[in-house]
Amino acid sequence: MKNFLLKHFIIFLFISTILITFGCGDKKAETPTRWDRAIDLKASDYDKLLSSKSIKFKGGINTSAGPVAFQLSKMLGKITSRNGQPVDDPFIDIKIWAITLPNFAIGGKELATITIEHIWDQEGSNVLNSKYSAAKEFCFSYEKDPFPHLSAGTTFLLNSGTTFADIKKIEGKFVFKLPVGVRTLSFNTLKDKGKVLTEACVKVELVSRRENIVRLQYEGSFDNQIGVIAFDASGKKLNNSGYAGGRFGDKADYSYQFEGKIDTVQVVLASGFVEREYPFIIEK
Repeated sequence: MKNFLLKHFIIFLFISTILITFGCGDKKAETPTRWDRAIDLKASDYDKLLSSKSIKFKGGINTSAGPVAFQLSKMLGKITSRNGQPVDDPFIDIKIWAITLPNFAIGGKELATITIEHIWDQEGSNVLNSKYSAAKEFCFSYEKDPFPHLSAGTTFLLNSGTTFADIKKIEGKFVFKLPVGVRTLSFNTLKDKGKVLTEACVKVELVSRRENIVRLQYEGSFDNQIGVIAFDASGKKLNNSGYAGGRFGDKADYSYQFEGKIDTVQVVLASGFVEREYPFIIEK
């Protein structure tokens, strides 16, 4: 009797092991999401993420448009223009939060645009300064506090003499530029000096490497590059501390610096981009 029970117990364990190993029913395994890694998603995958949750600021003058939120700052005064000259016109600062999305925290590529269409004052006049662009492209950074989210901020100039009290309503639109067909070209920085890798319409060469700096040369379509990621020997992603370089026709030459000793570097590319637009209104 004991041998009979033992035999059937062993058979039960074996069958249980098979079911655990291969799964059963329609339950799908969860795919781990790493916001600092390159992940190939379709437009429909992004749409599911964008419609799955919303985000909002707590406090201040703010509004939410589903997966992206905006907060108006009282910051007004002089700023420095791109040519280094002070600008006397007053300005507003708009903080932007978005839900966490794959491929948006890699850095390097401006994957979002905010356009301000009108800034209405109490008298019904548009006080947005028309001398400067009303559309701003920017990169997001990943932040953990007060909860995981993507964060950015930008400024818009107002007509001279405008005060914060004058502002009544801000109308604009926000656009996600979602990378699809994401691929990576991976170099071992200790072994691959001079190596050239090709993906779609771009060739990338690892020209040189120092402990925390890599130099890459590109030939072909540079517009589809999303960013460059580096890892140490343990596989830990290294923080990017800056880059320098430029584009020359269909060629580009950039050096990237990271916080730590580089073992592997990945160039992240997309085959294309799809846009998703979110109109918004901020009212005081």
